[in-house]
Amino acid sequence: MKVYRILIIIVGIAVLLSILTLKEKNEDITIEAPITPIKAVDTSDEVVNYEEYSLTLDAEEPYINIMEFGAIPNDGLDDSASINQAIIEAVNRGIKVIVLPSGELHISDTIILEHNISLMGSGDTNIIILNELEALFDITEVSHIKLCGITIDNKNFKLHDIIYGVGAKASEDVVIEHIHSSNGGRSFIYVKNIQNLSLSNNIIKDTSYRAMNIYNPNNLTIDSNSVDTNASDFGINVEAGSVGVYEMKDVFITNNVVKNTEDGGITVRALRNSMHSIIISNNKIINTGKAAIKATIEVGYENTSLYNIKIYENEINRFANNYKEAGITVSDYNGKMNVYDAEVYNNTIIGTGNSFYGMRFQGSKNIRVHNNTLKDGFLDSGILVENSKDIILENNLVQDSCIQKKANVIQGGVLLSMSENCTLLGNTIKNNGTKSNPAIGILVYRTIKSEISNNYIFEDLDEKSQKHAIYESDEGGSENWSKENVFINNYLSDEGNIVISERSVYKP
Repeated sequence: MKVYRILIIIVGIAVLLSILTLKEKNEDITIEAPITPIKAVDTSDEVVNYEEYSLTLDAEEPYINIMEFGAIPNDGLDDSASINQAIIEAVNRGIKVIVLPSGELHISDTIILEHNISLMGSGDTNIIILNELEALFDITEVSHIKLCGITIDNKNFKLHDIIYGVGAKASEDVVIEHIHSSNGGRSFIYVKNIQNLSLSNNIIKDTSYRAMNIYNPNNLTIDSNSVDTNASDFGINVEAGSVGVYEMKDVFITNNVVKNTEDGGITVRALRNSMHSIIISNNKIINTGKAAIKATIEVGYENTSLYNIKIYENEINRFANNYKEAGITVSDYNGKMNVYDAEVYNNTIIGTGNSFYGMRFQGSKNIRVHNNTLKDGFLDSGILVENSKDIILENNLVQDSCIQKKANVIQGGVLLSMSENCTLLGNTIKNNGTKSNPAIGILVYRTIKSEISNNYIFEDLDEKSQKHAIYESDEGGSENWSKENVFINNYLSDEGNIVISERSVYKP
């Protein structure tokens, strides 16, 4: 403990001396350098809030065991008819709970769930799929369904690529939890038009398309799941994809681990309809092919909106391996600013040199981005704000950006490009660029009516990597670009390394 205290005292003295030295060089600057902590990332695949399953039955509530209808675990014979017969009998008798015994059950036909049925495994109930099926469990036009405590083994038909573990449509009040799915075929779950859906404590491995594929959500909870796909498209995909249905809102994606996807980690998109009130928090996304987290409107969907979004306390490491996207993207790719009213904060993004950006805000408005940590290598900019307005970037740490030189590509630790009424306040921009690609800490490019104040821009590398601390440019723009921007009390680690001019020209 004494050693740690001594180290803390030494670090504190060093920081104080640095501040005093810099003040001597810049007497007109009064702000002190902010100390922004670098957050560590937990790269394990453990779901922090995962709850172990145990079959618990209410002593007052009757139930049916499928063994009453001829199912015998571990006998290698088909148990499909026994399960479906048990469901029919439960409906006829008004019984809600059906128990699947321990051991292996063999299924050759789809299990069709009816109203008010809870199909509950014993925790070590293992279903072996015998035939090629569109879905193992079918939940269609029913309500009050629970499916839990089951392991699904699709190893015999992995290559058929059409099997859904659960197919659900036009239903309400559905709970799916504690399902372990391996060799999951196309998707673990395919959902369309389900209101009040909860997916929790599921473990999903080796799907070939989208592990969780949800269309048209209303009150959706995806919590404490583990997704490890190896070859899947998206880990978790949620879309407002149909018109003429209910209002799509209240999406909660929390405490999940998503890793090893060929496409994105967690994606929320407004396509043919709008969606709002979205929380994406406390997830760990590791090793994705494209963006780790996206909240977007895709090109061609100009009449929808995505709003009231919160993305916070997510940990992202190794992303954009296949396509150089961003760690977190909140964008309207049509440039209509129909993605709006968002807050992005307390996220940690480790770049590892594959991605274009740590964060990207394109065609969006009214977004506050604060207290995020971005470090360890972004090819272009740490944070890109493009064709947007009313964006606030506050107290973020952006480190190790602009590591790859590209002809005719503008770069900056933070890049404001063709945007309006943005605020950069109290950010720390550190070690941007390389010896072969000297970079700019904050680049204000064709941007108007924005304030850049109290930012701390520095480098502590042996070889100089920073071209300018702050640069304002309207190269190629009209006389209306790069006007009315305000630069106040920005703290620079090397004297004079700032270029601010209404008519300055920057050529990459």
